[in-house]
Order: sequence, then structure tokens, then C-alpha cells
Amino acid sequence: MLDLVTIPQEVASRWDREWGAYLLTEDVNPFVVEADCLEHVGALDGLDERQVFDAVLASHPSYTFAVQLRIWASADRIVGRHVVELGCGPGLLGKHLGFVVDRYLGIDVSRVALAMARGGAHPNCRFVHINDHDLLAGHAGLYDTVVGREFFIHQNYESAKGLLRLARFLLKPGGTVHCDFFARGDGEAGTVYDARAEHDAEQVSSGYAFSEQDVLDVARDVGLSVVSQTEDCRAWRRFVVLRFDD
Repeated sequence: MLDLVTIPQEVASRWDREWGAYLLTEDVNPFVVEADCLEHVGALDGLDERQVFDAVLASHPSYTFAVQLRIWASADRIVGRHVVELGCGPGLLGKHLGFVVDRYLGIDVSRVALAMARGGAHPNCRFVHINDHDLLAGHAGLYDTVVGREFFIHQNYESAKGLLRLARFLLKPGGTVHCDFFARGDGEAGTVYDARAEHDAEQVSSGYAFSEQDVLDVARDVGLSVVSQTEDCRAWRRFVVLRFDD
């Protein structure tokens, strides 16, 4: 079995605290409304990456805002597919993708967030902690697509490399990974470091900016090929699609 990434307990505990603080200040309804209480209001068929990114699949009367998917993947990589979400948090995306995917696996470092995610999820959704390697081994090579929603922006070069190795481990040959890196370290993105910087020890949710060359390098390091890179100046993002060519 591939040497899967292991997250130190101190980092996992900090993410538990980050989620606790976040949920004290934000609208919690999208995280706590059960999947079978959601209204399926949208479809993805035929949409490209930008359209899927902005799409809304489900809603509920308690929502105070429309929950966009915010993943850079075309509909043909999602609808009817086996999909992994890295950094699933409390399972928000899974509650929405569960309407259109065949199978969904959410992976996260926070056990607090995963406990929330499992509550009221679709029957076709499963959630696993990133350190539960024995459970992850049972999912090796089963998935078509790996996505991250507001996730890869928090990874520096070394952590992204470990996570992309995990993605490769879970993918079928021909499967794809859809990443949302920061493109630069200025503007309104907050504290955004260079991709090669060490992780911020005080704030695990800090951001890291990847250049085109950083993406090429990390893909090469883990045995993935780069399908596309799209820089979006509105969101200070570099959206990347990678493929496992076996």
C-alpha cells in the first residue's frame, strides 16, 4: 500500500478548534440540515467547469444564501461518477453532490467536522478520517474524480504533494483531480504565502499561492499529468485539473 499521508494529532486538534470557531460566527444551517430535507433544485448535465463552479444543486427554506458548488470540474466528471472530496469538513458539498453522483467519499482531518458530516448524509455518501489508512485502503482505485472545495488554497507544496499522492491512490486510471490553488499572495486573499513556505504554525487555515511551475513540479513529483491550468483574477485562484494516466 502507498505510504499515505498522516496528519499529526496537534494539527488535527487545531482544525477541530478552527471549525468550532467558524461555526460560532457563520450561518450553520447549510451544515446541519439533513440531506433528505433538501430540495433538489438544479441539474449539472452539459455544464463546463465554470458553470459547475457557480451551480446550485439544492436548497432549503432555512438557507440565507445560495450554496454554490464551487468546484472546478465539468459535469461529465461528476454526474453518475464515483467522487472523492478532500477536505470535506462538515459535509456541505456531499449533501449536494449526493443528488447526482453514484458514490461519494469525504475525507477530512477534523473528527469534529466528520461527525457533523455523517449526520443526515445521503445513503451513497461515506466519510473517513485522513489518518484511518486501513479504511482508506478499501477505497483504492475505485474513484473517477477527486475534488476540493476551498481546500487546496490551504496547502503548501509539501502538504499538497501528500494529498495528491492520496488522490492518485484512490483514482482509477484516467481519473482526474480538480484543485483550487491560490494564484498569488496579494489582494484580498488575506495571509497568503508562497507555495514553498513552511506551514503557518499558528493558523492552519492560512493560504499558499502556486505558480504555473509549482503546479507542474508537484504533479511530476506524484505521477500525475497536468490537463489544464486556469487563472481566475476575480477569485485570485489557479484552477487546475490533473490526470492519473497509470
